[in-house]
This record gives sequence, C-alpha cells and structure tokens, in this order.
Amino acid sequence: MRAVKPEKPYKDFPLTAHPNGTWCKKIKGKLYHFGGWADPDSALAKYRHDVDDIQAGREPSPMEEEGQINLKDLSFDFLDTKEKLVAIKKLSQRMLFDYVRSCERICDILGKTRIVEGLRPKDFDNLYFQLAKDQAGKPVSAVTLANRIRMAKVLFKFASDQSHIDAPLKFGQLFKIPGKDELRQARTVAGKKLFEAGELRDMLALLDGETITLSKVDEETGKPVEVKGKRNPVFRAMVLLGINCGFGQSDCSSLPLSAINLDQSWIEFPRPKTHVERKCPLWPETVKALREAVSIRPKPRDDQFSGLAFLTTHGQPYVRVGVEGAALDAIAGEFDKIRAKLEIKGRRTAFYSLRRTFETVAGDTRDQVAIDLVMGHAAASNDMGAVYRQSVDDERLKAVANHVRAWLWPEVARAKKPENATTATD
Repeated sequence: MRAVKPEKPYKDFPLTAHPNGTWCKKIKGKLYHFGGWADPDSALAKYRHDVDDIQAGREPSPMEEEGQINLKDLSFDFLDTKEKLVAIKKLSQRMLFDYVRSCERICDILGKTRIVEGLRPKDFDNLYFQLAKDQAGKPVSAVTLANRIRMAKVLFKFASDQSHIDAPLKFGQLFKIPGKDELRQARTVAGKKLFEAGELRDMLALLDGETITLSKVDEETGKPVEVKGKRNPVFRAMVLLGINCGFGQSDCSSLPLSAINLDQSWIEFPRPKTHVERKCPLWPETVKALREAVSIRPKPRDDQFSGLAFLTTHGQPYVRVGVEGAALDAIAGEFDKIRAKLEIKGRRTAFYSLRRTFETVAGDTRDQVAIDLVMGHAAASNDMGAVYRQSVDDERLKAVANHVRAWLWPEVARAKKPENATTATD
C-alpha cells in the first residue's frame, strides 16, 4: 500500500508533500526536493537555504555545519567591526558605506548562504567576471575593478584573521587586482586630466562676476558668444585652493577655520583622506578670496560643523554622506555648472583635476619633497628619507606655490612686487 501523503504542518507552509516521500517545491519550472515527510522543519530549513541560489541560477551550497560561517553572517561580523572603527574615528562613514555595498555585491553574486570555507577558485572566477561589469553589463574601468577586488579581498582576509575559516582561501589565478601596466594603459586611454591655464583664468573671472568671450561664434549673429559671470566668492576660494594647494572636494569641505592663517598666508592641517601632514603657502588672490568667503559663512546647522571654513546655505558641509550611503557633493555639482557655461567638457576637467594640474605644473620645480608636503602625499613604505626628514624649509614650499602662480598668471609673475607685501608668496 502507498503511504498516505501528510497534510501541510500549517496553512502557509511553502512546500508540498510529494508521493516519493519528500517535501518539494517547483521553482522556475523545475521541481526540487528538500527533505522527507517525517521532518518538515528540516525540509523547510533546506528550502530557505537553497531558494535564493536556485532562483539566481546557482548551484545551492551545502548546509552550514557547526563552526562554519556563511557569507551573510561573515558580512554582518565584518561590517559590525567597521562600524566600531567609525565610532572611534578610525574609519570614515563614506568608507563604511563602500564596504556595505561591496558585501552586498559579493553576497548577490556568490549567494549569501554560501559557506565561506567552501569557496573555490571557480567561485572567484565567477566573482571576477561579475565585478568586471556594471549594472548594464558593460565593462568597468581597470581602476574600478581594482577597487572592487581589493575590497572583496579585505572581507575574505577578515574571515581568516578572525578565525572564521581554518586557512586562507585560494583565489586562483584570475581573481587578481589589475597590474600596474593595465592601470597605466587605462589612464593612457582615458587621456590627461588637466586644465589649461586659460581655462582656469576664465573660470576665476566668471566667478568674480566678469563676462567671458568664448571662441565659439553665434550662428545667428555671427558674433563671438559671451557668457556673463556671477560673483561667487565662496566657490572662487575653493577653486583657488584647488590650484594653489592641490585641494580636492573633501579637502575644501573639511577645511577647519583653525588651520587657516590669513595674516601669515598659510594653511596647515593633515589631509582628511590620509591624515598625512600638509602645509600650503597661500597666494595673495587666495588670501583675499578666503577672507571674503569666511566673512559670509552661513550659520552652522549643527554644532559639529561650527569649526568648518565652508558651509552650504543650509549650514552643512559641502561634501557629506547621505542616509543611504550616497556621497552628496555640492562642490562637484557647482563646478559642473561653471564648466558647462565655459563649454569645458569631459571627465578630465572635474574639480579633482585641479589637484592633478597643481601636481603636474609644480613638478617642473623638481622639488618633489616640497610638492608632497603641500599635497599631503604619504611617503612610500621604503622611503627612508621621509622617515628621517623632520622638516622642509618654508622657502621651498613658497617656490613651488610661486611657480604654479606664475604659470596661471604670467603677467603677475612679471610685475614688480610691492615692497611692503607680507603674503607667503613674497
């Protein structure tokens, strides 16, 4: 006699009793079996463990055994540790969100129930090919791929360091960060990310309220196109910091008032990204712009922002992390508007390229030590000179700044300096 099929343990039980003595479920047109009639709880547990992999077209991973950890739990433990680092100011909130996105991406590709210790080189081959594509299925840049692989390896190293797995995972030959040659080739294809001196002069003039005549001719009138500027002393100060000191958006946004000495024409504070010391001599134009920008600074929305030199009209930092982890960058947005008005196009001319331009032009001084101190560059681990060097003469820093100023405004460099000038560039 055939055994009588049991009823479902409860009304919403997702599995159905199959005549062969198992609990089953049809998923994507195919019937899957998850365990015998006698143990519906175990069958349900296996179904919940396997269903995401099946729906994603992956081979379901083995059920977790005692002492093993899956990708979901590893990610929770990893992110919990990173949150604690944020709390003690050892990690930025932005970096934490980057780790969150990385963990989500890895779990989506490999399956959140995958046992970490069971991952094999073929799994990392698959992870590599998926990380190498964007949401539309198009190849990402070598730099983006390098960052994604680097962050994934941080997660799996954490698993080994925290003894979640008995031995480091074997990634195989494919799952590697793109080499220097590949990254160099990608930069060559992308082209140089630099501003011309004339472009920057037009930009600063526009922000000072002047009218700029473009090389473009109006098709109707046959006359050169003119662009009317609007005074924006705050943003003009930021652009000047970009080309005077090699500041990026985060540098400007996090610049503390206490770091600015306008009487002596210096800015001195560690770079937010690397915490490396930096010391920047200021041009007279930058000092003037900063004085005006600071004088019209809005009231801080929160006490924690009270020490910042630049605040939006709503009293918040210009660069911050939103509640969903997205970077809110008002500097980049404003800069794009200025570029559009002057018809300066392409990724090469983003705000951060002011920093690249400073480094490139300053490089003609052949004083990389002084340039690195202005830029806040971290020394290489094998640079023993940086270990022993205790200071750099201020005159070397001024020489670097003056060289870039002379490139930007050749006529100013040729002009005779006032005898009573007190700025750092004198």
